[in-house]
Amino acid sequence: MVVILLAGMPGAGKEEFLKIAKERDYDLVRMGDVVREQAEKVDLSKTEEKIGEFADRERKEHHQGIWADRTLSRVREEKTIIDGIRSLEEVNIFRSELEKDVPIVAIHSSPKTRFE
Repeated sequence: MVVILLAGMPGAGKEEFLKIAKERDYDLVRMGDVVREQAEKVDLSKTEEKIGEFADRERKEHHQGIWADRTLSRVREEKTIIDGIRSLEEVNIFRSELEKDVPIVAIHSSPKTRFE
């Protein structure tokens, strides 16, 4: 099994990376989708602000890696990219639970480039 963790700010170029990965038959798991689904279960407003507040509250109430814990069950394919990594604790959870040295790809672009 090959799992790659993907991190980067919005607009940095992650979607370009994911497009190439998809061409190479990688499955995609978005941690943000897990957050949105959990928020919907507790009937939160669907605004990104409310969902972000919910995600932060869950991290404070449980632990910083709660979303990694909740995402693990979705890693089922032989080749998977997990998008949305935000903390070292999340990285450590994936590495521990998947029992391998899971690589991280961090996409960076300057704010000027991201907002053009």
